[in-house]
Amino acid sequence: MFIVMHRYPTDQEGAVLYAQVGDRLILEGDPARTGIIIGLAHDDGSPPYVVKWQSSGHIAMVSPGPYARVIPAAHPAGSALPQQLSGA
Repeated sequence: MFIVMHRYPTDQEGAVLYAQVGDRLILEGDPARTGIIIGLAHDDGSPPYVVKWQSSGHIAMVSPGPYARVIPAAHPAGSALPQQLSGA
C-alpha cells in the first residue's frame, strides 16, 4: 500500500499559503519576481495560482515554493510596484 501526502508551500512559520484573486505573489522574497494572482485552482485559496507576472505580462500556473509570500490586495504593500518594494 502506498501513502500519498500532499504538501502545500508554506511560509517560514510553517503556515499554508492562501490567496485571493488580486493578491500579489512574490517569489523567493525577490520584488522583481512579483505577479498578480488572477485565478485560483482551488476554492479555498490554496496553491497553485494563476499569476500574471508584472515584469513581462506572462501568465502562468504557479505552485510557489517555501520562500514565496502572498501580499493581500488590501495591504498597503499590495499596491506597491516592485521598484517601491525593493526601495529602488
